[in-house]
Amino acid sequence: MEQVRRMLDSVDKAFSSQAKPDCVKKNLCNGAGRCLADSCEADGFKCKCSDNHYGKYCQYEKFYDYDINFPNTTANNFIDLGTIEMDFKEFTFTAWIKFNPGFTKYPLVSYIAKNTTEMFALAFRSDDTSGTTIGAFSGNLLGQHVDTNTIPIDDGYWHHVGFAWSGVTGEWILLIDGVLWATRNVSTVGKISSGGVLTIGKIIDNGVVYHLVGNVSLVNLWSTAKTGGEIEEIAKRPGSRDGHLITWFMVKDLISDLRIIRPSTAAFSGNGTNYEINLPLANVNYPGPYKTTRFLSSCLWFYGSNVDGNTTFFVYDTVNIFGISSVDMVSTINGFSSKRNTVKGFRQWHFLCIQWNGIAGTVTYFYDGYAVDGKIQNETLKTQLPPGKNFSIGLGEDGIGKLTQLNIWDYEIAASSVIAMSSGGFNVHGSVMSWRSLAKYVPSESIMNYWNSSIYLPGFTVLAKRTKWCNDKYPSTNDTLCPGRLLARLGGHIAREKLEWRCFCPEALYDAKYTYNFSTLSPSYYSKYSAQIGAMN
Repeated sequence: MEQVRRMLDSVDKAFSSQAKPDCVKKNLCNGAGRCLADSCEADGFKCKCSDNHYGKYCQYEKFYDYDINFPNTTANNFIDLGTIEMDFKEFTFTAWIKFNPGFTKYPLVSYIAKNTTEMFALAFRSDDTSGTTIGAFSGNLLGQHVDTNTIPIDDGYWHHVGFAWSGVTGEWILLIDGVLWATRNVSTVGKISSGGVLTIGKIIDNGVVYHLVGNVSLVNLWSTAKTGGEIEEIAKRPGSRDGHLITWFMVKDLISDLRIIRPSTAAFSGNGTNYEINLPLANVNYPGPYKTTRFLSSCLWFYGSNVDGNTTFFVYDTVNIFGISSVDMVSTINGFSSKRNTVKGFRQWHFLCIQWNGIAGTVTYFYDGYAVDGKIQNETLKTQLPPGKNFSIGLGEDGIGKLTQLNIWDYEIAASSVIAMSSGGFNVHGSVMSWRSLAKYVPSESIMNYWNSSIYLPGFTVLAKRTKWCNDKYPSTNDTLCPGRLLARLGGHIAREKLEWRCFCPEALYDAKYTYNFSTLSPSYYSKYSAQIGAMN
């Protein structure tokens, strides 16, 4: 923020040259500021500003209620915050972000020290060059690359992102919407040197410059590593907070007013996503896409009450179907029917996804985060779905159960995001159908467990409470069967019978520790399911 401060100083000097001894008479303190005698000041007075103004003469308005638009990928579409005049060994970055799909990189913030490469850079990225959807969060910390799979938050809705790193311990954490998404200890220990340039909305990756497209709000950067609980509090209660290195109310002075949006629309977009509905449903219709569709991705959580049974999750245009039959995931698209056997079926909670690619002519099924036996390919699948038709939801035959978090996109979701979403219900929104918007079409008597779905991921504080319960319940495991502290997570186990809350050994989880890693078939999970864990709030 040094550039802002230099600009303010230059204006302050201009004011000083015009100042009169009689501060009160000339009303030199703006914005309801008060004149105070001060012999240490060259003019013999100083201004005590109101809460809404700042500057030597209170000449600048202080407000937080605005968003900044990054409209395109042009070279000038970033914000240069100037140099930082201090070394720091820790930092915390928080911001509200709103991204749209279609880009390979979504830069957040970067810092390039004098005569060096990037000292740190934070961004979201897609898994491939098509830029269909965000697949991971990535960072560069003192030359050490860190990344983790993440959910597809390039959905046109606001999300809160918080990242903290300590160069003392090497630990970093990532929270999205107040939920712990990744925690790691890496070998990145050291300090970030002063004199570098801090930038919002631009990073350099392998010599290529990437610019942010989207909206941001309430961006702050501190020279300390905040706890997960503190970051969750910022996400839940935005308010006015001032970072040491980036202070949001000052950022507006560095850009054109044309990019400022007032009032701010940044707010938690997950209200109305945490509920379940009973199946079967009476025919519930939801309006489909307004344009021709050649891709379709859908993910949902389903709790089956029967070992065998048939349930149709949705039908589009009366003939295109996705559902289950006995232990198979099934679909019919353009008259072509296919299925994949899951072996274990759908009793209790499972996370199910389907992806159809009408250009390649493929269908892929995902069971608890993983593709089932590869893609199915057929020429008949090379087609498109007409616009303006309806989705029919939850048509039951003899299948009985609960449904939650059904989202449908008109593009392919990254496979890494499918795995990430299998870690629990979250604040995500499909592009052609979102679980949040579906609620108003469902009869109220069919909605249950509102704000109490057992598979919905809790905030950082509640998750910490559940983890504490695990270690209090099984204290002897810390040094024997399971090196390291037990972690409460929603995940599976080798038998793949269901996804549930358990106390896991960290070795059984992904590196970022967000859910059980089926790909290793790790026997290191510890406890059986406990309803007590999922009930803690």
